[in-house]
Amino acid sequence: MFYTLTLNPSLDYVMNAENFAAGKINRSSSESFSAGGKGINVSKVLESLGEKTVATGFCAGFSGRQIEKELESAAIETDFVHLESGNSRVNVKIPACRGTAETAVNGAGPDVDSQHVEKLMTLLDKRLAAGDFLVLSGNVVKNGSPDFYRKIMEVFGSRGVRFVLDASGPALKCGLETDPDIPGAVPFVVKPNADELGELCGKIPESAEEAAAEAKKLVDAGRAENIFVSLGEKGAVLANKAGVFFARVPAAPEDLGPDKVVNTVGAGDSSLAGFLYGCTKGWDWQKSLDFAMAAGAATVYSGRLATKETIAPLCDCL
Repeated sequence: MFYTLTLNPSLDYVMNAENFAAGKINRSSSESFSAGGKGINVSKVLESLGEKTVATGFCAGFSGRQIEKELESAAIETDFVHLESGNSRVNVKIPACRGTAETAVNGAGPDVDSQHVEKLMTLLDKRLAAGDFLVLSGNVVKNGSPDFYRKIMEVFGSRGVRFVLDASGPALKCGLETDPDIPGAVPFVVKPNADELGELCGKIPESAEEAAAEAKKLVDAGRAENIFVSLGEKGAVLANKAGVFFARVPAAPEDLGPDKVVNTVGAGDSSLAGFLYGCTKGWDWQKSLDFAMAAGAATVYSGRLATKETIAPLCDCL
């Protein structure tokens, strides 16, 4: 079973405003709501590929209820800790249009106290079993400790749970410092981008080869089983005990037009979901990495989170 943990999920309010101008009254041509957050995106893509997931984390208020409703309508099981006050964050997004960059105002989210954290740990204690994947994605809550993900891995590592860490800053650094004496606490997959890898290693890699070398050092040091580095348009690299692997971004469909990039939001989450899907199918590392790139590209080219239908034309894995 896949569990995705999104500590600070969002209700994304997307407003399509042509010729958007800051400081002016703008009118939207259409609007939509959707549940957002890195872990939730992973759940959506995995669900579209036929994998059952459970989305968990914290939610609060009317926006939290709408997040759950939206996920349940997509056949994604939810098991959130409900907060007594506040509201889950609402993010207002105005997509890029006619040369303008995307504009977004992201909410801060509700306060989470120690009692809520204990409830979440109890929930995970009841749920997690050997062979499960637990995806730890995004930032910790605004008043939370940066070592929260590491504590989860150390508490539940001995159960045979495979941890997937996709975080940044102190949460990422702490997640790579699990106690080596605790069996199973080392992350199964860690997914930094080039900048995040640079923060860990002291220098942003200038090439895929440099990224692979730095990622391999982390694997050889016992910090993670797999380091999956996303490099944007340069593709991705994977390092593990078997070696290093490289993958390119698939070419865009011919009918897409001159501007191939339709949307980059959620592309990294889609590629992570694609990689995990490959792992569950017993594919070799190269095939799993190639499929991950196809899933990320499907999001970029289609303007929405990848689905089986949008991935298939970009990869012969399915």
